Amino acid sequence: MTLLHVRDMNVYQMYRHNDLRYGFWIVRDSWGNTLARITEIEGVSEGSKIKGRYPYYGNPKVWADFYDLRTLQLVNQRCEVSCPGTYAYQMVRLSRELALALGFTPEEAGCLQEPVPSVAAPDEQPIHYLLPSCFTEWS
Repeated sequence: MTLLHVRDMNVYQMYRHNDLRYGFWIVRDSWGNTLARITEIEGVSEGSKIKGRYPYYGNPKVWADFYDLRTLQLVNQRCEVSCPGTYAYQMVRLSRELALALGFTPEEAGCLQEPVPSVAAPDEQPIHYLLPSCFTEWS
């Protein structure tokens, strides 16, 4: 799997980075072959700021849909994400091929636009790029 890493964020910071929109994708260092799509933060309507003090905001619950990268199947829908305030998560952008394999249009999945950058600008927020090679390297 190829990831471009700039800097760590917790899930609440990722929501802010994603322009206060749900539907972004995360992986966690302990998950192995699992990918999650964030669907909800407790008490937060999409497009609204999270109430509370940055960067943890009172630790509201976060829910996601979880996918197995080996089978490309949904394994848990609207499941609570554990410890969303930790920095063990990485935000990823799916390749078009992976989005289609998971049953999403590239637009729904927030896919990368071609060409994929090889480095991030110094002022960019952390984004990790999940490319098609994940099929072999995550097995």
